[in-house]
Amino acid sequence: MSLQRCLLTNSANFTRSNYLLRAQIVGTHVDHLCTECCHGDLCNAAGCGSQGFPQHRGPICLNCPQSRDPSYCDKLSVCLHGEVCHVEQINEFGDVFYKTSCLRETSHLCTSHPIYNPVEIGKRTARRGNCLLCCREDICNTKCHPSTSTVQPTTTTLTTSTATHQSFRGTDFFLMFIENVRFNQHDFTLRAIVTFLEADTYIHVTTKYNSTSLSGSGPTKHVAIDVNMTIRETGKSSKGVILTSNTAVSVIAFNTYLYSSSSMYLALPIEALGVSYIVGTYKPNTIGFLDLGQSFAVGAPYDNTVVNITLSTSAVTVPGQYHRDGKTITVVLDKLDTFYIETNTSDGDLTGTRIVSDKPVAVVSGNHCT
Repeated sequence: MSLQRCLLTNSANFTRSNYLLRAQIVGTHVDHLCTECCHGDLCNAAGCGSQGFPQHRGPICLNCPQSRDPSYCDKLSVCLHGEVCHVEQINEFGDVFYKTSCLRETSHLCTSHPIYNPVEIGKRTARRGNCLLCCREDICNTKCHPSTSTVQPTTTTLTTSTATHQSFRGTDFFLMFIENVRFNQHDFTLRAIVTFLEADTYIHVTTKYNSTSLSGSGPTKHVAIDVNMTIRETGKSSKGVILTSNTAVSVIAFNTYLYSSSSMYLALPIEALGVSYIVGTYKPNTIGFLDLGQSFAVGAPYDNTVVNITLSTSAVTVPGQYHRDGKTITVVLDKLDTFYIETNTSDGDLTGTRIVSDKPVAVVSGNHCT
């Protein structure tokens, strides 16, 4: 219920920062109704005089045998004393699902490193994915962390927001390079500048077509990217670049044409990517007879990613079809796939275009030249 409605209903009765209403229904039968508003995770379990959750218990956890994303699970279970919350990735027939539940803290899934071998389940074949987590906090199993199996430390308080701070440093990055003012293999360069603190850092660059391994001793490493990874055509392609490191690093992506047109961005680690974006772009310059446009690209770090793009302009033709303002384009991307949209003229404004996906994606936006 909205806070405004709680206040308007009755602000006279106030108890422990909760808004309490008691009313009567006039007639042959009288009921006492209670409406109570509170702030914080799970606070309404003890609303209107009920006892709430038992004092001696384990954490309250998401409990869904199969969901597309752990945070989509809408069932809660009160774990027993000695149990913890659990989430793990399951791969079946090329699809990715997540299992959430309560587990004994002494379970081998929580005390040992996960071994991702195929496991027969009845007549269906499933295998564990690349992430698993056991944790002790209430509703802490909303996100699966790669290659993590140890029980996370206990915290005594609940936060009122599920948002967590994400650093620009990480070990896995998804990079994209959208079209510059013009493309020329001899005058054009793509590169990633990797900054790190640890000695003996090993960097691995993977594309759909090849992979490269490099080493560095710090503090920075310039990593050349094949210029053919530039995204130049609207629609779907496989121009994503995944950069991984054995230590925590930060990555800046550079896209340079000679010395006249350069762009860069500070990349987010894959673990910090989101599923909901609003595009922001900037009106480009007009160079001679060239009417340059605005553009953005969406990239998928994971297979079978469903992306819905709701356009904010009609000046878009992709792929080979004119799209109107407000139209939603749906595309399915596999790992390292990209989807590129560009306006036909400088008058088209992609600012306000919404991107929503069922798995985390990377998004970059800009224009040919400013």
